Amino acid sequence: SNHEKHICKVCSLIYFTKFDLQRHLITHTLERRHKCEVCHKAFSRKAYLRNHSVTHTKLKPFVCGFCYKSFSGEINLRNHFKTHKRQERKIKKYACVACDQTFCLKRFLNEHMRSHKDVRPYKCSLCSKSFQCKGIFRKHVLTHLNAKPHVCQVCNQGFCTRSKLLLHFKSHTDANCL
Repeated sequence: SNHEKHICKVCSLIYFTKFDLQRHLITHTLERRHKCEVCHKAFSRKAYLRNHSVTHTKLKPFVCGFCYKSFSGEINLRNHFKTHKRQERKIKKYACVACDQTFCLKRFLNEHMRSHKDVRPYKCSLCSKSFQCKGIFRKHVLTHLNAKPHVCQVCNQGFCTRSKLLLHFKSHTDANCL
C-alpha cells in the first residue's frame, strides 16, 4: 500500500494519519493499570490489553470483509478498513463522454461538463442532429421510431415527449374544451 503508516512506539498500534497517532499517544500518559500476564506490558485501557493479548496467541480473528486480510486486534482492523474507505473515494466511476476524463463524484462530472458547452457527443445515426445530453438524445430517437408514449387524456392523441403533450394540452385549455 502506498499509504504512510504511523506506528505507535509504545504499543505498536498502526494509524494511517498523524492526527490519529497523536490522539492515541495521549493514552500512554495515563496510569497503566492493566498488565499483560504473559509479557507484563501495561496498558491504560482494558481494551488495549485485550487487543495486545491476542498477539501472544498468534491468532488473527479480525478479518477484513473487503480483502480478507486478518488482524490480531480490532483496532488494527478498523485502521486497515480506513484505507478501503479512502480507496473507494478515489475510484473514478463517472466518465465524461466528450473527453473520457473520469470523476469520483457525479457533481464533479456535472461541473466538468460545463466546459463542454458546445460539445455534442450524442449523434443521431438517422439524421444530422447531435446532442449534448444523453436523455435529450434518447427522446429525439423516439421521434424517428414514431413512438408516442405520452397520450393526451382529452383526445387520446399521442406525443413523443412530455413537453409536446403539455404544449398540446394547453390548446384544450385555451379553447375551453374541457
